[in-house]
Amino acid sequence: MVRWHLAMIFGNTAFTVGDIEPIVSALQRLLKDESVFVRSWTISSLCLIGRRDKRRRRKIIHAIKALQQDKSIAIRVSRQGTESAAERE
Repeated sequence: MVRWHLAMIFGNTAFTVGDIEPIVSALQRLLKDESVFVRSWTISSLCLIGRRDKRRRRKIIHAIKALQQDKSIAIRVSRQGTESAAERE
């Protein structure tokens, strides 16, 4: 449950710290978590970061695209929606 909460708050708090690279790296590792809830919240947090940080946007979109073959249909659908939103920015 801790990973789930970290995935939730990282996207909203990333810009309150000086260097967000450790947060982005942690979130990218969480994309491989076994929990669907953790992966889903991680996608949302990465999308929030990508919308605000154009320098990291391509890297984030690439990481999210890698989930198109995820075993969970919920993750595949979530990935499609957030990827489309991030690319429109």
